[in-house]
Amino acid sequence: RKGIYPNLDYPSGPAYNLMGFDTPTFTPLFVAARVVGWTAHIMEQQASNALIRPLSDYSGPDERHVAGYVPDTAAVDVAERPEEAAG
Repeated sequence: RKGIYPNLDYPSGPAYNLMGFDTPTFTPLFVAARVVGWTAHIMEQQASNALIRPLSDYSGPDERHVAGYVPDTAAVDVAERPEEAAG
């Protein structure tokens, strides 16, 4: 086994084939589906003029609270893990 797992593109190939697209056009179709997301990221970066750093401080809206939601007490925040605090 190669350890490769199917992602969201996996069902796209057979779907494109069933729609009658030729195999060489699959890659451009995959890219076209992502252009909107790439464009949004570029626009966000240009607006804030900062590098996108996912592990930096979050600057979005505050956390939402859902009525009736009970958090899983077994899940521990990364900052609260003993091995992280000791480091």
